[in-house]
Amino acid sequence: MDIGTGLVFAAASADDVPGIVALVRAAYSPYIQRIGREPGPMSADYPALVAAGRVLLAHLDDRLLGVLVTESRPDHLLVENIAVSPEARGLGVGARLLERAEQ
Repeated sequence: MDIGTGLVFAAASADDVPGIVALVRAAYSPYIQRIGREPGPMSADYPALVAAGRVLLAHLDDRLLGVLVTESRPDHLLVENIAVSPEARGLGVGARLLERAEQ
């Protein structure tokens, strides 16, 4: 897969929540056995995070490839979660989400 310049970023909407939950579960599931429990992002309240405008998505050809959850603080932007679809690992999706957040 070549993400090139085709990666599209958008704020998440309520309709995106099922896809967000599925992507986060797929991204973090490999770590459950290693840490002995589900990682925190797997149990986050995504409907509330989306409603608060804290979730940025990365799509390529209508496929959700990345999720970034941030929280604005007075002196910085806190990156609470960044998850990339297993099919897109290593392609720079996470880096591009972080670049977008910096803007």
